[in-house]
Amino acid sequence: MEMEAACHEHQVMLMKQDLMRHQELVRIEELHNQEVQKRKQLELRQEEECRRPEEEMRHQQEEMMQGQQEGFEGTLR
Repeated sequence: MEMEAACHEHQVMLMKQDLMRHQELVRIEELHNQEVQKRKQLELRQEEECRRPEEEMRHQQEEMMQGQQEGFEGTLR
């Protein structure tokens, strides 16, 4: 009887250890996923910052060309 109780207690201890390992793995995976998400957001922000000056320059060029066309059309009248 004492042997069965000790065996059962040992099994319970092993199950608790397994549960704790599993919980730790889940926690580590969640931290990893958060880190990956932060990195993606940072990359997107950096891409946006790089793209913004290009878009502003393209917009200015379009405005200049439109102004030149309007000026050219005005001289034809």
